[in-house]
Parts: sequence; structure tokens; C-alpha cells
Amino acid sequence: MVADSYEVLVKQINNACEIAVKNTAEIMMEKLKEFMQTKYYDLYAPKFYIPRTYKFLNSAVYKMLNNQTALIGIDDSYFDYEYPSNYRLLGNDNNPSGEIGHWTGEDQVYAAEYGMHGNANIYTDGHYWSEFIGWCNTNAVPLLIKNLKEQGVSIE
Repeated sequence: MVADSYEVLVKQINNACEIAVKNTAEIMMEKLKEFMQTKYYDLYAPKFYIPRTYKFLNSAVYKMLNNQTALIGIDDSYFDYEYPSNYRLLGNDNNPSGEIGHWTGEDQVYAAEYGMHGNANIYTDGHYWSEFIGWCNTNAVPLLIKNLKEQGVSIE
């Protein structure tokens, strides 16, 4: 990087950091999808809801919070299952005791981590989220450093 003033240098570094963070977030989001595929979808072939919608898989997202920070995770607004049932919803801030209703995206996120496919009777031993977090703990920083270096930011 060549800059003729401090302000230009700061702008160049900020731009390089934003690109590196975005590239890192995209790779991490794809890795999350890979864990969802191998630790959830590949472990169970449904008999009734065919073809699969893959709404859960497509809910893996990243969001840039600013030019130095990205959030990688699951956006449960991508899916909301309108299965009529007497399913007791998970408790949350808006509904602390849980109420009878339908299967929600939030329910799917939590149940899938524990290997459940639609209900507790369909169980597989795949834990996509905890395994993804383990991968992140090992790989996120080295991946970000690699992407920063590719943008010309020297990291020692």
C-alpha cells in the first residue's frame, strides 16, 4: 500500500480490513453450511417431507456489522414451518413458558443441534453447531490473518 497522507493510509487499511473480514465471513458461512449438510441432512433421509426444502441449510448467513466485524450464524426468519400440531414451542423472552403452536425456525435450530429431525423420535448423532464452533475456535483467526495478508495488510 502506498499512501500520500495519513488519512489515505487509514482509508486503505480500513478498506483492506473490510474485504478481508467479508471474505473470511463468507468462507465461515460456507463451512457452517458444510457442517449442516454433513452433520444433519446427510444423516437422515425423510420419508414424508419429500422433496426437502433446504430452508434450514439456506438459513446460514453472515452479516457485516461494520467494516471490522461480521456475524456468522443462522437466521431463523428464513424458515417457519406451519405444521399444525400440539407442539409446545420453546420458551423465549416473548413466550417464557412456551405455548402450543407450530414448529418454528428457532425450534429447528435448537432441535437440529441435538440431532432431532422433526421430533424427538427421529434422532441422529450429529451436532452441527458445536462442531462448527470447534472448527471456528481453531480456524477463524488463522483464516482472517491469511485474508488480511492477501489484502496487503502485514500481520506478524
